[in-house]
Amino acid sequence: MEDVGVRELKAHASSIIHDVWRRNKRFVVTYRGRPVGMISPLPEGGKATDEEDTDAGWESLMSLMEDMATHCRTKKSAAEIISEIRR
Repeated sequence: MEDVGVRELKAHASSIIHDVWRRNKRFVVTYRGRPVGMISPLPEGGKATDEEDTDAGWESLMSLMEDMATHCRTKKSAAEIISEIRR
């Protein structure tokens, strides 16, 4: 299984999803070098196997987002930061 950082995931999301879909590759998503999630192909039929696992994954993601927000040192919104980056 290959690691992919959140910045790389953002920059190459389309090709990573293509690898998951066509090549059945699995990726561990990292944030600052720490594993935080996983991207893997669905089983045949295209449905998640366990809805509780899906719910737990969303709860984990929401918790990570809250954790990231508490460590943010700026009063700017995400939209303002993204706007500045795009300039």
